[in-house]
Amino acid sequence: MKSDVFRTSRQMARRLACLIACGIVMLTGTGIAPASVSLRYAPADSSFTLGTEGSLAIMIDDTLDIRTIEVWVEYDPAILTSLDGMSGQLFHDTGAFIFEGFEEETAGSWHGYAVVIAADAWCEGPGELFVWSFACDALGTSDVLTVDVRLFDPDAVIIDNVSLSPTTVSVYDPLPVPEHGQLAPALHLYPNPFNPRCDLSFRAPVTGPARIEVFDARGHLLGQVWEGVIREEEQHVSWNGRDPAGRHLPSGVYLFRLSAPGGEDTWTRGLLVK
Repeated sequence: MKSDVFRTSRQMARRLACLIACGIVMLTGTGIAPASVSLRYAPADSSFTLGTEGSLAIMIDDTLDIRTIEVWVEYDPAILTSLDGMSGQLFHDTGAFIFEGFEEETAGSWHGYAVVIAADAWCEGPGELFVWSFACDALGTSDVLTVDVRLFDPDAVIIDNVSLSPTTVSVYDPLPVPEHGQLAPALHLYPNPFNPRCDLSFRAPVTGPARIEVFDARGHLLGQVWEGVIREEEQHVSWNGRDPAGRHLPSGVYLFRLSAPGGEDTWTRGLLVK
């Protein structure tokens, strides 16, 4: 009985927020909706280490004014455990009150939403609309499928022809064993995507000098993240998303290379999202 009352109250609160949003809107946004709006998950077709936590962002690449996002998603609960969902950076950038929620009444299916509650504020794409976080509990690949997605403009009018393409999340063993039986060097990044800081974990079967370098998506060396003695025990270092001169780097894919004894160079990649 309590759960039914809570669910009903939650639904009423959502409807009230939508009515408030509609009632208080007195200004019209400047972004004109294109003929169709294609959203995407980032990072697409991503991979995460078994036993870690990961996240997927829902991104818009169009220049568009948005007051509300509402999305329904399905995934494989045998591989992933849903943890939370929240509004993305575009909503935070408004500086206005955000009414948001995340519901998962059945494992493998969740519903998330975010609404800007202000007369003179709304999201301005492109950028991050929503973020889903999850735990990687079993090896395998989970499809992430969009059941439905809705966007509303600053006047709380639904935007037509919005789609969110599916993606996959793969969970892998962090230390695969090569044929000769010796553990290979390992390099992993969390969270992914990140803003502005990420954590790199690494180790190698042979103790010795090593270094971690970062490159942009075109393969240009941006600098050295870490240099020291690598060991079999896991070590950690953070990267702040800046170039050697201390300037903030733009959103995009960045590549990290671990050069260590006991094997070939090990690579991983991360998505910086602002």
